[in-house]
Amino acid sequence: TVYLKGETDGAMDQTEVQAQIAALEKAGYVLVTNAFPPTASFDAQDDGDGVPSQLYEIVFKHGVTTTTDTKPISSTIIYQGTTTKVPDQVVSAEVTKTQSVDAVTGDEILPADAAKYEGYQAPKYALATENAAASGAVTFAPVTTPSMPGYTGNPTQVTATASFDNPTTTAVVTYTPAEQTALVTIHDETTGKDLPAINLAGKTGDTISFATVEQALQAYVKKGYEVVSDQELVAGTLFTPATDDQQTFQVTLRH
Repeated sequence: TVYLKGETDGAMDQTEVQAQIAALEKAGYVLVTNAFPPTASFDAQDDGDGVPSQLYEIVFKHGVTTTTDTKPISSTIIYQGTTTKVPDQVVSAEVTKTQSVDAVTGDEILPADAAKYEGYQAPKYALATENAAASGAVTFAPVTTPSMPGYTGNPTQVTATASFDNPTTTAVVTYTPAEQTALVTIHDETTGKDLPAINLAGKTGDTISFATVEQALQAYVKKGYEVVSDQELVAGTLFTPATDDQQTFQVTLRH
């Protein structure tokens, strides 16, 4: 509010009013209407009671300007389920958001308030080399799941996503152990021939149980055999994806 003083029929000084208008416009306000005429003069009414008899309304509204923000976004692909850790993969990009803001408060103008502002434009998003989706979402190039011997990865391909408002996401690939077999050969050192082999079954990463082998050896001992070597039957040995998809162990007996 600007109060002006003067004498009857005297011209009102525009200086202070114009300075106030300029200051408000510099602060981001936009002049809507100005009812204060440039030739305004003081009337003859006595304002001794302190209540002005002449009132002029100047109306402003908040202006609109635009700002840009750049934000890194990424998605981490996590691989799980294998005995040997598969390194995570990170896909990333930078998204730039151009948005309308209230020129007075500096706050982003929400779409629900768009009608209150002249010149409002919906947010726009862009990557460094191409446009992002209207929502600021980015779909990254598909990443093929690394092949791991002895395991099946699910899914076999990951198409990760992230957005300006949700810049850090994760995706998970789970490996399922494949069926594995191990072969235990039993060699008769006295005859130089092999006795019937024993097949053991399990899955990649499982502990191999040699219980059936131990039972078979006990039976051979009862028949007069002597165990020469069974050092390869180590407790805690795991099924691993050998190059031929089968692990082998040898036991040597003699008469």
